Amino acid sequence: MTKKLIEEKNNMLYVYHDKFCVVKPKNHQPTIPVACPLCDFILSDSDDDISYKENNCCLDCTRRWVQPNREKWVNGWRPTNGQIKKQQKERHSMPISFYLENT
Repeated sequence: MTKKLIEEKNNMLYVYHDKFCVVKPKNHQPTIPVACPLCDFILSDSDDDISYKENNCCLDCTRRWVQPNREKWVNGWRPTNGQIKKQQKERHSMPISFYLENT
């Protein structure tokens, strides 16, 4: 599906697609990013959203970095690039499982 037309009216953007239209304020800035700013993995569910609002990172980063280092985290500590790359490599190597419900 491709965007057909973007139109601006009264400080709103109207993005017309094949079968629907998205309407949003012209200067809209999402409050939650698509990916964790720490590990760069997609924020995929409401637990990640909650974690981002509380700690500015996904749930996995909260469990791995924030919870064991709460006091340091509050004072500005963050894991090194090497630690983050190691975490990314571990997460990429984890199998993904799905549960598909028969309907």
